[in-house]
Amino acid sequence: VLFRSEEASTKKTLMSRVEDLTARCEALSRGTQQSTNDLRAKDQQHYDEVRKLRDERDTLERELAREKSNASSLAQDMERAKRDAIDQLRKELENGGEQALRKATLQ
Repeated sequence: VLFRSEEASTKKTLMSRVEDLTARCEALSRGTQQSTNDLRAKDQQHYDEVRKLRDERDTLERELAREKSNASSLAQDMERAKRDAIDQLRKELENGGEQALRKATLQ
């Protein structure tokens, strides 16, 4: 009878420990799942931030390329205008010189 009583007590103690360990495992599992979910959410947030920054960078690079192109076109236009002005001044000087010669010859 004593043996059965000890056996029942040991069985009761073991069952209690099994229940305790089961509860702890379940709590750890819930905590692990929550941590996993938190990490996934943070990972998605970082991914979204990186994608947003890349989009901004791409937009800025396109704007910079457009501005460089505009600056290049403006520089070409200015150079062309300068050459045209010089050519115009040459023609005016040549015509003015011819007119001055005519006037001097006529007098």
